[in-house]
Amino acid sequence: MCLIYMLDKIINKARFIKRTILDHHRNKYVSYLTAIQNLYKFRNIKYEMYNLESVKKFRTSDTIFILGAGPSLNLLEQKHFETISKHNSFGINFTFLKEEIIPTFHQISYETSWGLPYQTRILSSRRKSLNDTVFFLNNKALYRMGHPRITPYYFSEEPKCCLYELPDPISLERPRPFTDSDFDKTVFYRGTLTIVLELVLKLGYKNIVLLGVDPDKVAYFFEDMEEMKPYCDRLYKRYREQGMKQYENMVPKGKKFNTIDVYLYALKDYLSRKRDVNLFVGFKNNMLNPGIPAYFE
Repeated sequence: MCLIYMLDKIINKARFIKRTILDHHRNKYVSYLTAIQNLYKFRNIKYEMYNLESVKKFRTSDTIFILGAGPSLNLLEQKHFETISKHNSFGINFTFLKEEIIPTFHQISYETSWGLPYQTRILSSRRKSLNDTVFFLNNKALYRMGHPRITPYYFSEEPKCCLYELPDPISLERPRPFTDSDFDKTVFYRGTLTIVLELVLKLGYKNIVLLGVDPDKVAYFFEDMEEMKPYCDRLYKRYREQGMKQYENMVPKGKKFNTIDVYLYALKDYLSRKRDVNLFVGFKNNMLNPGIPAYFE
């Protein structure tokens, strides 16, 4: 049995290395020549690198606000911003456009699509304002050569980064409800929101508030911003061509049989029962309420 276990580990490790090499070859962010040139060009950039344990020093509250890009993010008023500023926040992708909130942490998906270069351009004028924000970087992005001295434009001007290993997501073998054993391993399921939920749980937060998470809407809080018009035009055109009328994670895909609302309801119940953690949405008019309570009302 011991020999079989060891062989199984070796085989799994070999498969991981093969997948990593293939992913790097297909999805590396820059050419090897550019990587070498950038390493020299940006050799004097001072950056700080943390792991999931050491980054906890930036946690100043037991409450964290996760920022999604849905239109309800525009419901926030000055009184809400004041409350958020007393706690911690975790931005996702374009939420740095909400200038009233400087996030404690931020996660860019770093997927190699047309959206990443656009996001980099939009980020460029805001990098300095995010110098106190810790950017989270998973091992897959690192293997693709995402690094403050190779791709500094993915981070703030004075980068603070937290490197973490991307867990295997929950995979359902058939259509069925989530079980406690699913969430015991990881709460990462599909999309950047669920990896951020995994991260904030590892950081030890007890109250998690979802802002701008609107699963029933194909819309974004930034769609009226002039600089985002080309991005939204292209994105909405793709949605129309695909006949998409709701958030893409509201459509089962592959072994992701359960939609994101089903996931969030199950997660709220699990966190309350098993981890003594409270999950909230921002406002009562969110489609997830009353299944998930509202924090501000």
